[in-house]
Amino acid sequence: NRTVKVELDGSVVSAALPLPNTGGYQNWTNTLVSLGRMEAGPHMLRLTANNDSFNINHLDLLLNADPGAGLSGQYFDNLDFTALKFARVDPQVDFDWGTSAPDPRLGVDTFSIRWAGEVRPRFSETYSFYVTVDDGARLWVNNQQLINQWADGPARTFTNTIALTAGRKYPLKLE
Repeated sequence: NRTVKVELDGSVVSAALPLPNTGGYQNWTNTLVSLGRMEAGPHMLRLTANNDSFNINHLDLLLNADPGAGLSGQYFDNLDFTALKFARVDPQVDFDWGTSAPDPRLGVDTFSIRWAGEVRPRFSETYSFYVTVDDGARLWVNNQQLINQWADGPARTFTNTIALTAGRKYPLKLE
């Protein structure tokens, strides 16, 4: 029943974000919160907890001042998104690692990646999203899961559509 509320400059960014029980102070997990776009300059980040029996080991901020710079990628050294090794901004998500890992810090067949960002369509119409993947993939646009194919397998392409409005920003998450 432990939660933390995240505020940025006095505005709530995430209310009652659950913190999982890891079983001890030496066991840890990662929790991701998107702060959205911020203007340059000083800001106040406040974490408010509903319980005092937990600790925060470290806080990483991934800054992406240019919304056209790409997708924020979190690279994990396991398949269940719990062993975060590093984060970076990828200008595009179009990789072919063959029989290698994306980075020496990750195992060859035991990594997972979560990319997050926004898509802003130029026109109001139905858009097709495609994911070509060797093994599994999940894709959400506007918090609607479009692709849910999380299983081992050969390279294949999955697709789905969603109606979007011109000029509006929609959250996008790809695993």
